This record gives sequence, C-alpha cells and structure tokens, in this order.
Amino acid sequence: MSLNPYAAPAAADPGGVPDGPRSHGWYAKDGRLWVEAVATLPMIDPYSGESPERMRMNLVVVRYRPPWLWILPLGLAIAGAWAGAPSDRIGNSIAGCLIGLALRMLVGMVFPRARAQVFFSLPTHRWRRQLGAATTLLFLLNLLVGPAIEIARMNGMQFVGWVVPFLGWAWLSLLAYMFLIQRRMTCRRMRDGLFEIRRVHPRILEALAPESIRSQM
Repeated sequence: MSLNPYAAPAAADPGGVPDGPRSHGWYAKDGRLWVEAVATLPMIDPYSGESPERMRMNLVVVRYRPPWLWILPLGLAIAGAWAGAPSDRIGNSIAGCLIGLALRMLVGMVFPRARAQVFFSLPTHRWRRQLGAATTLLFLLNLLVGPAIEIARMNGMQFVGWVVPFLGWAWLSLLAYMFLIQRRMTCRRMRDGLFEIRRVHPRILEALAPESIRSQM
C-alpha cells in the first residue's frame, strides 16, 4: 500500500479494495464500526459499499448527538402543524422545523465530534452535492420567495397560493429523505472515547470486521 497520501489510487488489491492512503483510527467488530476523534477509513464508499479505482477523499465530521436531539426538529414541526389556524399549518410546521434544526445545531455543538477521512465513489459524490444544492435552493426560496407570495395572496392574488405549500413540503420532504432515509454517518453512542458510527453500508462492516482490531494504532 502506498504511504503517500497525495498519490492517485492504484489498482485494487486481491481483496477488492483499491490501494490508497493508509487507514487508521477505526475499529470494527460485531457489526459495529467505531472510530477515534481523527480517523481515515479504507477506500470503501460508506454509502454505496463500492470500491472503484477512482474515488474522492472527503472529510466527514460526525458529531455525537443523543437520541432525543435527533427527534427535536420533527417534534417541533408536528407541534407547529397543529398550532394556530388550519390555514397556517404549513408555515407553522416549517417554522417549527427550522427552530428545531437551529436548536439541534446549537445544542449539538457542546458534544464531541469525530473527523473522518472517507472515500466516496464518483456517483455518490455527485449525488450528495446535487442533493445538498437542491436543499439549499429550496430553503432560500422558502425564506425569500415565500413571504412575497404570501403578501401577494393577501392582496387578492389567490392563484399563487399553492406555491408556498408546495415549496414548504418539497423542502421538508428533502430534509426527511436526508435525515431519515439516505445513508449518512451518524453517532448516537460513545464508549471509551470512541464514536459508534451508524448508517453506513453493510459491505464496509463486512470488509473491516475480519480484522477486529483497531487499525494502525
């Protein structure tokens, strides 16, 4: 294996994992992946389980968050949907979700984090960038266009009234997909200074589990 972290990945080894920067700071056992505060994972896409010869290295910051902190945005979104008049449920739900996300971000900053260098296949890298751009765009549209459309509707332009609910539900749907369905590295448990990483592809656990020792430590 090449020790030069800037070298291009070489051909795949017999185990099917491309050669690349030396991995360290991880521990896999019993179907669980543990990482230190600073780690580099082997060249296996944690989201697709693929190991193509061309991959992109990315820094992924995974912050420990207790389970109750994960459901805070959803809980406030549901509470907001049932607060106030029925016609205001969409706006209240979006406001509740935004408040919940802001609180989760602020409160979560007090918890420890792990910084892991991981490798994405090119399709994974492109998809996640496109999804992030779409989510940001919808957020900005809700923030900037939404109030203007509401003002227009209040001034008699009722035909644009569908735009605000559509933008709101589209943004909430993307958030739900990103946080609840899409694979993403998360941590809800720590032990002995190690972070238990969840929601990774089973193949990365299968590839690392046979070693069952902390890599390069």
